[in-house]
Amino acid sequence: MSIKVRLKDIRLNQLDNECLRLVNRFTLAARSHDGTVLRVQEKDILMQISAYARATKDPTIRDIYSQLKQEILRCMYADMRKKGG
Repeated sequence: MSIKVRLKDIRLNQLDNECLRLVNRFTLAARSHDGTVLRVQEKDILMQISAYARATKDPTIRDIYSQLKQEILRCMYADMRKKGG
């Protein structure tokens, strides 16, 4: 089964602690990399993270983003199973 997840449809309150930890880790890495400020409180923070990750060549940031994507999929899949979907 393949799950397609649209980041713009996901709210942070749907994510588990591991996903939130990775979001925070990403925002800190972006700030230390080039001073970019990504605010976790923003409604579209996941879209901002995605755009930043695509635009950067920094391997650390790309690695964090890759981990975040995997965790979001895992979290959404677990939520679907819990709801019986």
